Amino acid sequence: MLNRYLLAPLAALGLLAAPRLALAQTTMPPGGVTIGAPTAPDASAVLDLRSTSKGLLPPRLSAAQRDAIASPAAGLTIYNTDTNRLNTWNGRNWDQALSASETPISASPQTYTVPGQYSYTVPVGIVSLAVEVAGARGGDYSSTPGGAGGRALSTLSVTPGETLVLTVGGAGTVAPTVGTGGGGFNGGGNGTDGRGGGGGASDIRRGSTRIVVAGGGGGAGNNSSTGGNGGTPDGQPGTGTGAGGGGTSTGPGAGYGGVGNGNGSIGGTGGYTGGGGGYFGGGGGGQFSMGGGGGGSSYVAPTGTSGGSYGVAATSTGDGSITLTPGPFVAQSVSNTPGDNLGNHTATQNLNLATYQLVGNGGSTGLTISSTGNVGIGTAAADPITQKLDVRGNVRLGDNANGGTGAGQALEWVGPGVNTDPVGLYRYNTANDASELRVVVGDVADANDKFVVGRMPGTNAEGGIPTGSFTPNFTVRADGNVGVGTGAPTSTLQVNGSVAASIRTLSSGTIADADYTIIITGNVSLPVPSATNTGRMYHLINGNTNSNTVSGTFHDAGSNSSFPSFTLGTGTGGKGITVQSDGTQWWLIGRE
Repeated sequence: MLNRYLLAPLAALGLLAAPRLALAQTTMPPGGVTIGAPTAPDASAVLDLRSTSKGLLPPRLSAAQRDAIASPAAGLTIYNTDTNRLNTWNGRNWDQALSASETPISASPQTYTVPGQYSYTVPVGIVSLAVEVAGARGGDYSSTPGGAGGRALSTLSVTPGETLVLTVGGAGTVAPTVGTGGGGFNGGGNGTDGRGGGGGASDIRRGSTRIVVAGGGGGAGNNSSTGGNGGTPDGQPGTGTGAGGGGTSTGPGAGYGGVGNGNGSIGGTGGYTGGGGGYFGGGGGGQFSMGGGGGGSSYVAPTGTSGGSYGVAATSTGDGSITLTPGPFVAQSVSNTPGDNLGNHTATQNLNLATYQLVGNGGSTGLTISSTGNVGIGTAAADPITQKLDVRGNVRLGDNANGGTGAGQALEWVGPGVNTDPVGLYRYNTANDASELRVVVGDVADANDKFVVGRMPGTNAEGGIPTGSFTPNFTVRADGNVGVGTGAPTSTLQVNGSVAASIRTLSSGTIADADYTIIITGNVSLPVPSATNTGRMYHLINGNTNSNTVSGTFHDAGSNSSFPSFTLGTGTGGKGITVQSDGTQWWLIGRE
């Protein structure tokens, strides 16, 4: 009776709660569940969550906690608290969700199956590689199989542009009938007297440091003594009496009785017993009814990797292999709004910087492009760009060079209109350490082609083009005439204005190359005439009432011979002289 009275209130409570339970969860055939609404779940969903004010909260794990999940099922999803991204296990590695401002990159997997060493450059935009590395199989003996290679899987954190070194191990082969051999490429130990050699390891390295390794299989011994499989991560020992031990994560395996021990990364050579597996390569098989070689160990570095796992290579025969699958990671953080972006692709439309710049490493100045196509380098966005190219800083043309001859970089001007005359600045090396800056105006000796330096009044605003009349100050014509103070020199040198030359007093010694007018107050000498001073002129005048001798090779007009000196005095025709070198003597071309 007491139970009947207790059941009545419980039944009433159940009826009151039924609407809320129906709102929280509804189950309909064939097994779908709706949470959050009293309606049937979508026919394609096993779980249908509905809300207008709440979301789905997946488990929140750090990367280390995520990687500690044992045997994750494909599709398992967590929220990574280190990266603040959803992560999903795809059966081989963790995929990362992209934000709304990121664009994915697609890069094809690459597989290496031929024994040898390769370089792999990480593609632009790729920061993660899913890797599968398989070690090579050990060599067989008759119908007795060698051990299978190990298998290592992991996800590497990489930097775009970095280079990884890939080494694919070679399968062990049968040793010579008499002697040792048959060890596979990259650490496989040799077999003895016709038994199987150990398989080589396959590995991925940064520089010389191995970061992912799959051990090679051990070579077969005699009488059904199979080689041990490569590491999972430790290598398995061979079978049979006298089998070699497998390599471990801390060192090589031991040969039976201490004979044929593994040696570092190389498997041991089988003797009367099977050789021990190397730290990575498989050991060789033994002879005379003795055991198979041990398998090499596998390894995944604890840093720079995630999700490491081990197994036996899926391919039970043959050489090792390495497969690299770039993750679908972010090329560049850009807006996924309609229009183009800066992803790793070929642009299909113009890229509009609007009021922004291209800057590097967080700088505030960079490359600016105006709406009219003017380009500023080193400018801030607010700076005026009044020319087609506005550079705020030094400009360098060309690269470093260790000598050499010939033409270098150039600045060349064309227009306005069609004009065949070259106009430009050119670097030219006539010999090693003999450089010229050539100003080229015109291609023939044309008096109308000129290099002119002058002045022009006009605007003083930044970037303004002068608009007034041009006054030439210095002119070099293409025919070689030079003018100072004129734009149309009619002589080789035409100076419209005064000329200043050097003047000094000399009481002894030799007249210098840079002298012109020399006031002589003692006995002095002219330089020896030579090819280097041919055409040079000196104006010599007596600076006192003494007779002062000038030594040199002189020649006077109307004379057939030269004389060794000239004395400056106080009489007419001897107070001063002007001389000019013809390379062999000094001609008197004027007297005072």
